[in-house]
Amino acid sequence: MLVLLGMASCSQVEYDIFGTLTGTVVDEATGQPVEGASVLLTPGGANVMTDAHGAFTFAELDAKQYTLMVQKHGYVTNRKTVTALPGETSQVAITLRKAE
Repeated sequence: MLVLLGMASCSQVEYDIFGTLTGTVVDEATGQPVEGASVLLTPGGANVMTDAHGAFTFAELDAKQYTLMVQKHGYVTNRKTVTALPGETSQVAITLRKAE
């Protein structure tokens, strides 16, 4: 009996403390995915490029508010504030407008 109590008290409850941000970047006028856009995460300084579908992911983020800065040559830079929630995947859509 003592062994069972000891084992039960040693079991750890694991909580998801990190969040994930995923998103897509699309052309404002056409709605088409923007491939090769740079997505910078602040704070933290992580930087990823969008894939052929305009998609990007930042995983294992501390649960807090971030700013995403999205830029690509020929487009106006866009920023969006998002919040990573513990144990969840937050999704965001960002549009880029062609520079004139």
